[in-house]
Amino acid sequence: MPYDFFCPSIKSQLSARTCGSCGLYHASQKSANRHKKTVQGEKSQKACLVRPLRIAARRANELMCVIKYVEGMEDAEWLNEEEVCQDSFREKSDEVVTEGGDNIITDMEKWLEQPLSAS
Repeated sequence: MPYDFFCPSIKSQLSARTCGSCGLYHASQKSANRHKKTVQGEKSQKACLVRPLRIAARRANELMCVIKYVEGMEDAEWLNEEEVCQDSFREKSDEVVTEGGDNIITDMEKWLEQPLSAS
């Protein structure tokens, strides 16, 4: 039995990472999706797309998806583009966002246009 079954921080992820047909557990969502695709065929794979909070990075045919499993806990995984429901999130427009007094810079030009404020 994998160690992950006794780890309370990923308890909510166990069912998504376990094959419903054979009961095989996978350490990552990507591995579980690949296994389900080979065992159950292409039909079941379409219904089981990952809905990320945001896409952190892109490379070749993969996306680094930030996924929220439980309140206050996020995880990032590299997934194939076919495994991700890309219309489930909105692209944020480039802007400067202030959260708790800290500036989060999403567009360098807009940030440089703003006057400095005394903190």
